[in-house]
Amino acid sequence: MTASQTLRAAAVAEPRSLTPAELVAGPCALPQAPLAMPPQVIEAGTGLWRRLVSALLPHRPAAPTAGL
Repeated sequence: MTASQTLRAAAVAEPRSLTPAELVAGPCALPQAPLAMPPQVIEAGTGLWRRLVSALLPHRPAAPTAGL
């Protein structure tokens, strides 16, 4: 037997205990890297003054539906 065959046989013979994170990750898991998407920011609520002014200004009509 060659050295590489001996190492492969030893790797198969010894069961390896995996952590839950390793089991979930699996062999096709992505590396731990920062995502390209920036963190989400929640917008501030609309104030009373802006809502009152918006209610008084004319609004554009809604777009017609495809069936009408």
